[in-house]
Amino acid sequence: LFNISLFQFELGRQLLYPFTILGTWFHEMSHGLMAILNGGNFEKLEIFSDGSGVATSSGELIFGRISRALVA
Repeated sequence: LFNISLFQFELGRQLLYPFTILGTWFHEMSHGLMAILNGGNFEKLEIFSDGSGVATSSGELIFGRISRALVA
């Protein structure tokens, strides 16, 4: 609850920004790790200044659609 209320104020958003970026990094890295564990390649990870991110993977996955679902 305290965390949610901090996001309502500019100072709170600035204080929590490093944790937002760190959380995005962990989230996107988990997509990349799952791609590797399913036989794919982890190409790149991008984190944007608004706290969003994208992980890009490629390659043939071991279990086809099931692996794609796990990576997603």
